[in-house]
Amino acid sequence: MKALGYFVVIKKKSQTTTKVGNLDLTEAQDDTMRYVIGEVVTFGEGVKGLKEGDEVRYDKRAASEDGDGNYILKSDSIAYVL
Repeated sequence: MKALGYFVVIKKKSQTTTKVGNLDLTEAQDDTMRYVIGEVVTFGEGVKGLKEGDEVRYDKRAASEDGDGNYILKSDSIAYVL
């Protein structure tokens, strides 16, 4: 798979949990965890400042899953590189 234009393909890192009272919430259940960590798999020719393998924080609400565990999003949905 090769991303085009300003799109980035990201492999999400393992899910983290948050403790709320006696409950452990995964990031899918916890709306306060908007930005999650992932690894850049590939990106389009319009993306600057990234390279394959970079760990980034991205907006999980802006990403679409492709069915293989990869997420596709526009490069402006990446908050920062770790």
